[in-house]
Amino acid sequence: MIELKDISKTYKTGQIGVRALHNVSLKVSAGEFIAILADLLPGVKSTIGNSNVSNGTPEHLRGILNRTYMVMLGRQGLYSTICDVLDPEQVAISRGERQNIVDLIYRVMDDIDIPMASLSKDEIDYVKTAKVLMGRTLYSHAWLEM
Repeated sequence: MIELKDISKTYKTGQIGVRALHNVSLKVSAGEFIAILADLLPGVKSTIGNSNVSNGTPEHLRGILNRTYMVMLGRQGLYSTICDVLDPEQVAISRGERQNIVDLIYRVMDDIDIPMASLSKDEIDYVKTAKVLMGRTLYSHAWLEM
């Protein structure tokens, strides 16, 4: 998430100050930037390389981070993803074969209450990961264990 609070900017042109911004606040949550790209730059196409998302995390966490973020950004209008073809789950999601996982991640994004007791371990992991990516849960290398 990017958050700016009470930003002001005045440009000086000689002795005259021109106020460009005065106490402007802005909050852009995960994935929203992708959603506004089309408004800012009509016709633009966006692509993400998943290794950029999960770089620096332990190897066993990279797959679920990449898959969850791919679904989240896809909902916001992401044009394409450079997928890990060695991750069969990511390939299945990108082919539309795991709509249940996509729908579950969307429910997290929409802040819909999800009864965790009714979910499989894999589904719980997707819920936890989406919450981490949205900043609702603090990131640590152990977020799936909590």
